[in-house]
Amino acid sequence: MDVKSKTVEEWVEIGDSAYKSGDLDQAIEAYKSAIEVNSRASFAHFKCGTALSDKGNFQDAIVYFNNAILLNTEFAFAYFKRGVALLELNQYKRAIDDFNSAIKYNPDFSYAYYRKGLALFRLSKFEEALENLTKSIEINPDYMLAYFYRASTHFELENYNQSLQDYSKALSLNPRYEKSYISRGLVHSKLKQFREALADFNAAVTLNPQSIIARNYRGMIYLYLKNFKSALDDFNTIIELEPNNGNFYNNRGIAYFGLREYELALENYDRALLLITNSSQIYVNRGNSNIKLGNYIDAIIDFDKAIELDSSSAQAYFGRGNTYIHLNQFKEALSDLSKALMISPNFINALIARANVFFKLKAYDRAIEELTKAIDIKPDYARSYLNRALVFRKIEKYHLAAQDFEQFLKIYKKKDGISNKIRGWLIKSGYSSDNI
Repeated sequence: MDVKSKTVEEWVEIGDSAYKSGDLDQAIEAYKSAIEVNSRASFAHFKCGTALSDKGNFQDAIVYFNNAILLNTEFAFAYFKRGVALLELNQYKRAIDDFNSAIKYNPDFSYAYYRKGLALFRLSKFEEALENLTKSIEINPDYMLAYFYRASTHFELENYNQSLQDYSKALSLNPRYEKSYISRGLVHSKLKQFREALADFNAAVTLNPQSIIARNYRGMIYLYLKNFKSALDDFNTIIELEPNNGNFYNNRGIAYFGLREYELALENYDRALLLITNSSQIYVNRGNSNIKLGNYIDAIIDFDKAIELDSSSAQAYFGRGNTYIHLNQFKEALSDLSKALMISPNFINALIARANVFFKLKAYDRAIEELTKAIDIKPDYARSYLNRALVFRKIEKYHLAAQDFEQFLKIYKKKDGISNKIRGWLIKSGYSSDNI
């Protein structure tokens, strides 16, 4: 067919029809024919660039947007579309220049403010991003994505309550947008509102049962809440969907560890380390499982490797120190526990472990000193009172032991073998308490 047998407008109409039906290739050919008829038809260049962008051919699209702008220097939509293409190519500063031009020629261009805010967000210029996203919302108060990214910007600025409000608004505009539930769940997690976080991750999984991201976050919340069985269910599903990600095997290992299935935990850490060879934390986790299984030499090897990979890992020094306690190598244990506390001075379990070493060495005053530090740091941690009570009882300071046992019972609240034994000792020793 002779291209010039049709007018520019006719070719553009053919292109528009193909574009609306989803046939981008036919649309592009029609727009190119329009340009061949009249190379100065800026709208034909613009439409061709738009179709190429929709195909993901951003570099080619930019050429056509360039032409549209050369032919019409005040073509706001052409600047905008070129900015979007540049944004997709991670050329954020050039994209911002184009969005500024689009706004210059169309001051009420809500989408240009939104895209500029997005580019600034990706450049970590959060205050400027917030300003532009707010402007977008002022012009178009029903634009869901502007609320979503403003919420994300508030999150980065640690404005968590404002972040929650914007994610909630985004969900009111589109209650089926999975990312809003996931992101709001993360804000709730940050605020330690774990039940609310769980509800959001549940909603995301309901919308998309194969969402690895939502299931992983939900699994992590279950781990925090010590609901290890539910966490295990999520990580099992995730691994079925994505079997080659070491982080998920590590997470499943943590769930098995919480369920006291130490062999299965070990198997998962082994698999994780085949996929991620340089993770200090996974070696720490495997070392802890080896301790539980009595594999103390293997545990030492794991903690050695963890320290080699990250010499600032307090958990690795703590784990190795704890292993040395099991091996009755108290000098080495004290050295490692002291290193852990140099890195993390408020590491409660390291203080308790060091007190345990001093107790075994009959350095009772030092043990009491360590446990008192632990109590000062975290006054509501029951184990510190229990261990200090045992030291006081050992040195026959029974009144002080009774006080600590009573404080332990007050915090611990459970009725089990430990608490029953303590209650029995208090009664036998002639101490009475409201906590007994």
